[in-house]
Amino acid sequence: MTIELTPDDAALAQKLIDSGEFESVEDLLHSALLILHREAIHSHIEEGIA
Repeated sequence: MTIELTPDDAALAQKLIDSGEFESVEDLLHSALLILHREAIHSHIEEGIA
């Protein structure tokens, strides 16, 4: 999978890495993908309940 960052996204990623929240861009992206996956699962469950 290829993920491209806009210059603004890259600057934000670097700011988060510099602040110590994430160790690398890969770490940041991994966390973001886990959040998106979790949100997709919750959405699917809510649709099933409705």
